[in-house]
Amino acid sequence: MERPVCRMRRAPTWWEFTLSDMRHALEYKVSLPVKAESAYAWHEHHSAFNRLSPAWESQVMLSTDGITEGGRAVIAMTAPWGKMFWHAEHFDVRKGVSFSDRQLKGPFKFWEHTHAFEAESQEASTLID
Repeated sequence: MERPVCRMRRAPTWWEFTLSDMRHALEYKVSLPVKAESAYAWHEHHSAFNRLSPAWESQVMLSTDGITEGGRAVIAMTAPWGKMFWHAEHFDVRKGVSFSDRQLKGPFKFWEHTHAFEAESQEASTLID
């Protein structure tokens, strides 16, 4: 059975995500006008989380070890019932190629997320998130 694919137009790139009936997974793909290594390096920057978080969400990175194998992060979030904390850990780190993170403690029963950077050409790549 083919999984449903949804596409949303977001200038200047196409976002694509696939819904998986196996683990309630959601996958986004976006074309980037930069090398895969550059996109990975952008995610390594200490302010990347804040730049990726929507302005209307109250999330603050309290601590991070960076994108390293076993590196941990603590994020504070505001929920209707008060402040809560999300503890996450990076794993399967392949510098310049991909990294994954998983929830150690937080709002979800289970959370694992992979960021992969695929080269499309000398000057373009795809982020699969």
